[in-house]
Amino acid sequence: MAEKVQIQAKTDVESASNAKELQQKRRMRKLAIVTAFVVFLTVIILVFSQTVMRVKTPKLRIRSIDIEDLTVSRTANSNLENDVRSGFLTLTGQSKLSGKVHLMKVFKKKKTAEMNCTITVNLENKVVQDLKCK
Repeated sequence: MAEKVQIQAKTDVESASNAKELQQKRRMRKLAIVTAFVVFLTVIILVFSQTVMRVKTPKLRIRSIDIEDLTVSRTANSNLENDVRSGFLTLTGQSKLSGKVHLMKVFKKKKTAEMNCTITVNLENKVVQDLKCK
């Protein structure tokens, strides 16, 4: 009988330690699943932010230029006078457009478009000879 009690005590201790091991394995498995889910969500958010949420800088373009009244008076600037005598006037212009882009009414991103232009005007015909914009 003493032998039977001793065997039963061993099995109780073993079953208790097996239960603790099983419980620990289940906890580790749950932790691994939660960690994998968090990593998966992080990857999805990064891909989403790099593809869908990307905002390109808007482009500025000059569609037309009209010269209505072009008169030149005598000035102290000899470069202007030389340009007028040659029949071509070179003008440079810069523009900068800044603004906010609203994405899904949640995110706001600031974007700026810039343009630098060089315009050559033919003074005899009063037309734009050359237009280069960057």
